[in-house]
Amino acid sequence: MVEAIQDMSNAQIEHSVIINNFVRSVGKALKDSICRVFGEGIQFQWEEAGEKRYTPDAFIICSFKRRTNTTLHEVPRMILEVLSPGTETYDRNEKLNAYNKAGVGEVWLLDWRKRKIEIYVCDDDGSGQATKPFLYQTVTDENKEELKIVNFPITKVDFDEVMDLGVLF
Repeated sequence: MVEAIQDMSNAQIEHSVIINNFVRSVGKALKDSICRVFGEGIQFQWEEAGEKRYTPDAFIICSFKRRTNTTLHEVPRMILEVLSPGTETYDRNEKLNAYNKAGVGEVWLLDWRKRKIEIYVCDDDGSGQATKPFLYQTVTDENKEELKIVNFPITKVDFDEVMDLGVLF
């Protein structure tokens, strides 16, 4: 039992380190824009979700007009979810579909254990109705120089900087 608790707390540490790395790296790249990158703790609620609220691991947002306390009612341009064994199914299914339905343009699913980032692009088919998010690109150590935010194409993201766990290993 102690071993399982240890594994969970270790996963949470890596999870947080990756999120902080992403926020720091992307924050530098967006510093002169109207958009900002945020980490854990801010909830989103959209009409399509009813009373359901979603808390992404990190996101980029360019409008802050509609908010209440710690909940934003705007749609982020990009969302990052860091996968863990306990949340992977939820992140890949309910959250990804909810983000797509709300109009989020891009979602990254990052698996630090496999050093892999799946980039999903969310779009509609021209009818105004959300279609299924599609896998735009998978980035690993083999093609890490190609990593960029699709919705911010001139914003390069350093794969190794985001994946750096420092002294944890």
